Parts: sequence; structure tokens; C-alpha cells
Amino acid sequence: MNASLTARHHAAAMPVKPSPIRPAATIAVILMMMAAPIVHWQGPVHTTVMDPVIILFLGAYWARMIAQRDSLPLPLLGAFWAIIAGSLIGLIWSTDASISILVLAQDVYLYLWFITTVHFFAYRSRMDVVAIIYIVVACIIALMGVADEYVGAFGGLFTATHRATGTFENPNMFGNYLNIGLFLAWAVGKGGKPVMYLAIPILLFGIIATGSNGALLSIMVATAAVVAAYPSRKWAERIGILLVGAALGIAIIGNWNERWTDAALSRMSQGRSAVGGAAVESAEDRIPLWLDAVESFKNYPLGVGPANFNRLGGPISRDYHGPHNEYIGMLVERGPLGLAGWVGMLVCLALGVHAARSVSGAMPLAVEPLYGVIAVIAVHAGTMEVFHFRHVWMGFAVVAASVFQAELLKRGAIPSAPAVRKAA
Repeated sequence: MNASLTARHHAAAMPVKPSPIRPAATIAVILMMMAAPIVHWQGPVHTTVMDPVIILFLGAYWARMIAQRDSLPLPLLGAFWAIIAGSLIGLIWSTDASISILVLAQDVYLYLWFITTVHFFAYRSRMDVVAIIYIVVACIIALMGVADEYVGAFGGLFTATHRATGTFENPNMFGNYLNIGLFLAWAVGKGGKPVMYLAIPILLFGIIATGSNGALLSIMVATAAVVAAYPSRKWAERIGILLVGAALGIAIIGNWNERWTDAALSRMSQGRSAVGGAAVESAEDRIPLWLDAVESFKNYPLGVGPANFNRLGGPISRDYHGPHNEYIGMLVERGPLGLAGWVGMLVCLALGVHAARSVSGAMPLAVEPLYGVIAVIAVHAGTMEVFHFRHVWMGFAVVAASVFQAELLKRGAIPSAPAVRKAA
């Protein structure tokens, strides 16, 4: 993370005045948040409605920055360059170098948008307003997806795979988008606007309607991460919680029997619409692809170049799909450097949030739920490739800009609004 996001002390600071709301900036945020989730309808080379908005935004904002001679922070630059370096090395063994170059161009494009958005959010926007807009849009799409899934309100427009997909290509992508919104709602609610807690059940209902096991798993792990991040002065309490959890785990394992096994397998073999359903089918689909990845890594340990995995069909799966796992995908396509870069991005964001505890009083978003935003992306990346999702980069930008803006407010580097936020 940017050097400005680091701090030595982690005690919460006193609240300071938030930045003012700028109407023009708010309109720009609304346009981006409305366009970001519209993925189902695509143009050439997988362009979406968001891309013209991004291009117009970059042109206008860079022109303003050049005119005012502003400097642009470069968060996550080292991790991003590791991904690019691994990709360029992998090009040596690529089957189709042209598609790899196209993917690399998209990587650079998304990173430029990310760093520009971080600057825009931090200097020109209010992070609570940014998060609220994301949440409201996510709730609207969630309600449309739920209504279409359960009562056919839109004639299947938002349930393309007989599971809620919203405005996305597939339910897993939709579930990931809603998960990010859920933890942003938690952050805004705990940050001083408890009315936003009302969005959580709406988003959770939408996540269940997707039938995405990856989304459900990631939300459970991320919730545990957020709870663990809450400050506690009594280490005995934390140790006690860990011991209780361990005891429950031992009790469950000790009482595991054939009836439980059959019940679990029955649940995991049910249809996609059931919670936890089709887990066996998902594993059967992914395991051959992961075995392809093992063979690919044995033959090409430095990667085969972006989008070149199984380009000619997998040796075991005979499939042309990717590994449905961002970590494995990075390793087999961009090599160890690419994997290190991807993991580095997640770690740097988490470290930035950790350092933000020293300036938490200047943040309109609570610190702890921001760990959840990172965690749902990190966990869900184990069941699908997420690196090129626009909403994932938007989530990264919200986390990075929240920390960055808090430091700017604390130092008085940006103007503050007259009202003072109440302490969470």
C-alpha cells in the first residue's frame, strides 16, 4: 500500500470533520456505481457499459489534474508490477501471444482507472456517500434478482441460469458484488449511519438467491474476520472464544457418523437453488481443471501467459475453461511472480486497513468491516477468477481511498464540512 497509508500506532483517534459533499463529484460517483454492475450485456472484446464511463472519467479527470498539476498516488504499484512482470515472462511460452497482450492492456487499463478513482474518491468525494451509493444500487439489483428468481417478476431477465444473476453474467459474480455491498453497509452503519444496517438483510437475501456456494463461504469467512478484528482489551476473552470454537469443532468431529455424512452429501448433491447445493457437482467440474493446472505448472513453471491456460484443451479435462480459481490461474498463467503480486495486493490492502486504526476517527466508514470487503474477494477468488471484474477493482478503490482520505482529513490536507461525525 502507499507509504502514506502506514502508521505505527493503532489506537483510535478522536473524530474529525468529514469532507464536504460536492454535487458534481456525487453525480460522477452515481454514474460509475450504476454502470459497474451492468455486465450481462457486453460489446466487442468483453467491453461493458462501464467502459465508456471509465474512459470519459479518465479523460476528464486527468485533464483537471494536469491543469492543476496534481500528483497521483500509486497504491499497490509494486504488487501490480509483479503481476505484469510474471505475465511478460509467461509470454515466452504462450500459445497465443496476441490474446495475452490484449489481456495485459486490460490489466494496465484497470490499474489506471483504480489509481485515478482512489484519488477522485479521496480528494473530491465523501467515502460514506460513495459507499451508500454502491449499497443502494446493489440493493435495487438484489431485489430485482430475488423477485425474478422466486416469482418470475421480470420473465427470467435477471435469472439467466435459473439462479439469480442480476445484471451480471453468472450468479457467482453477482454474489461477489452483493457481498462487497453487504460489508460496506456494515462499515457505513457502524461508522455512524445505523439506518444502513437495513440493507444487510436485503443483500443477504440476494446472495442466497444466487445459490453461489462460493459467495456463502466467503461471507462466513469474512464475517469471522470482521468479528476477530474488533478491538478487545481482554486477551482472555479472545482465547476463551478460540477455545469454545475448538471445543465445538472437536465435538462435531467426535460425533461425526454415517448419518451425518449421508445428510451432508445429500445437501451438497441437491440442486443449485438449495443452500450448499451442487457442491459435489462444482467439485467434479473444477478438479479436472485443477489437475490440468498441475500438469501445466510442471511443464511451464514460469507460466504460459495471460489467457493461455488450456488454450488448446486441457490434457485431463479436455476443456478450454480457466481453472475457476484466481490463485491457480495466476500461478499457471503468470507464474510465481504473478501469484505473489495478486496475494501482495490483498495483503497490502489489509495492512492499509490495519494501519488506518490510528486515524479511524477521521473515517466515515468503520475500519473493521473493511477487512470483510477484502476477505470476501480473497475467499471467493478461490472459486472463480476475479482479477478483471470491474466491481472488484471498485471495492479495492473504496478500501484504499477510505484509508487515504482519513489521513488527508487528519492532516488537514483537504477541506472539512461544518458538521462533525459522531463517534461510532
